[in-house]
Amino acid sequence: MTAAEVLGGDVLPDAPVCHSIPFFEDPEKNAAVLRKHLGFAKDGQIEDLIGKPENKGILVYECGIDNDKFSGMNGIVNGRPFIVVNPSLTPEQNRSAVVHELAHLMFVWPENLGDREIESMAAAIGGAFLFPESDARRELGIHRSSIAKDMILTAREYGISMMMLAKRAETLRIITTSAAKDFCIRASKAGWRTDEPSRINRETPVLFEQLVYRAVNEEEISVQRGAELLRVPYDKVFAIQDFDWISPAAGHP
Repeated sequence: MTAAEVLGGDVLPDAPVCHSIPFFEDPEKNAAVLRKHLGFAKDGQIEDLIGKPENKGILVYECGIDNDKFSGMNGIVNGRPFIVVNPSLTPEQNRSAVVHELAHLMFVWPENLGDREIESMAAAIGGAFLFPESDARRELGIHRSSIAKDMILTAREYGISMMMLAKRAETLRIITTSAAKDFCIRASKAGWRTDEPSRINRETPVLFEQLVYRAVNEEEISVQRGAELLRVPYDKVFAIQDFDWISPAAGHP
């Protein structure tokens, strides 16, 4: 039995229809349409960006790869959309990767767009999705002379990196290209281009693990198969079959 078969089943909600959103040249409009398609508010921060797609029937799976150039991938198996993220990246990078892959999954991409153009547009959609224009102008102001320390609070609130915040501020002309370039130079010297400090808690997928454990408990798959799917020791999966996790209530034998 494959992982896809384990993760299937009637218990999962119907996922949003993939490759169905008409594509627009404007990433701001694309981001707004993507939010609507996924049932999110038109603006505001989105918490638990991994849990929400899972609750909508989109599978999210962590695949540990010691390669910071791999941020994620997507696909459809047995009619079920899935996203793979790299847990070695920062929480902010993973949130960005999830939206990036959602854009790949949900839009009808024009055939005349090359891979590089698609990747660039997906990245722009991700920025506008996580930090919509209305929020950016409210949080940062109509015009700022530079990227300043107080903006870290906004980046933390929206679960984005300062590099993404700076890019959005430049795109929306809240700061000038010169100010954005100055920030990028300072950020590069601090090592932020490859290793910006994380400021938020990590979000982790749980649906895959839940379904595998359930399949083991219901004897749909063996303990050994469950361990292989989860990439954990046999004993860890075997332990879920005992009742040691039920402890007596306080004051009772």
